Amino acid sequence: MRMKFKNICGALAFAAALCLSGCGGDNATPNANSNSSAANTNEAATNPKEAQPNAPLPDAAFKAQLTLSSPPAKLRAGQKETVKVKVKNLSDVRWRVRGEGADNMYYVAVGNAWRDADGVLLTNMDGRYGLPENLEPGGEVEVPLQITAPKEAGEYILELDLVQEGVTWFKDKGSETSKTKIRIEK
Repeated sequence: MRMKFKNICGALAFAAALCLSGCGGDNATPNANSNSSAANTNEAATNPKEAQPNAPLPDAAFKAQLTLSSPPAKLRAGQKETVKVKVKNLSDVRWRVRGEGADNMYYVAVGNAWRDADGVLLTNMDGRYGLPENLEPGGEVEVPLQITAPKEAGEYILELDLVQEGVTWFKDKGSETSKTKIRIEK
């Protein structure tokens, strides 16, 4: 009887050891994977979407707020002036400032257009200034933009926007521009 008891105890101890090592090992792997998946899901939720290099931004990325710091009230006809523009990324996508490769296509830049007093476009080929760094969602940066006043005296509208070069102006995807009236004098 004593021998049977020792054998049973030994068998139970052996079975318990197998169960603990085997069950713990098997259970640890799925839990580790689940925790890892949960960590990856949490990481994806806190990390912004990344714009692809050498590609247009996704439509959801074309959301910006532009503010002209200390806009000039008047300029002389043809005068070159550097204005400071604050740019804020209102999207949930990180903006890459430059594409990869020699042509620098797809970079994001501040640009301006001049409109007459009635809002008719005169030119959108005036100033351009690329963002100095990648811009995170909610991030802000201030950039200098050199503008050239129209050559004729009158009332004009200076319109600021962002452009992804080779793709589109942000306003064409629904983003608001910044507009300021400026008097041009001879």
